[in-house]
Amino acid sequence: MIATINFSTRRRRQKGGAVIEMALLGPILILLTAGAIDIARVMYTGMEAATAARAGVQYGAQSTETSTDYAGMQTTAINAAPNVSGLTATASKICTCSTIGAGTVACNAACGSGSLKAYVTVTSRIAFRTVLPYPGVPSSIPVKQTVWMRVQ
Repeated sequence: MIATINFSTRRRRQKGGAVIEMALLGPILILLTAGAIDIARVMYTGMEAATAARAGVQYGAQSTETSTDYAGMQTTAINAAPNVSGLTATASKICTCSTIGAGTVACNAACGSGSLKAYVTVTSRIAFRTVLPYPGVPSSIPVKQTVWMRVQ
């Protein structure tokens, strides 16, 4: 005699299977979702840091007068990223001679046969914090972007 199991008996044996599967897979799904969110957030933070540094260096590269306005470059950089808290910016100016291998020189120096070229740089920094603590990943990740531009 062949044993037959009707539909209602089979259903009673499987009762609660979906709950157990969800209990096992739920934490993994939450961790994967949080990881995807953190990856998106760190990419967004990096783009905001780059945008801020670019805005600051564009302000400083407008003229020789604005190239020494370090506070103005820093303020412009910070104001360019209002959606990110904790952004800091540093600005500086360097000069080089157009001759090959001359390196950096003082911005009031004479270059001899070459011409003096001035550059401004702005570096923006943000300390990114993850949503959850992940094993092997620090909870605070420094995001840094530096932009250089020649003064007009």
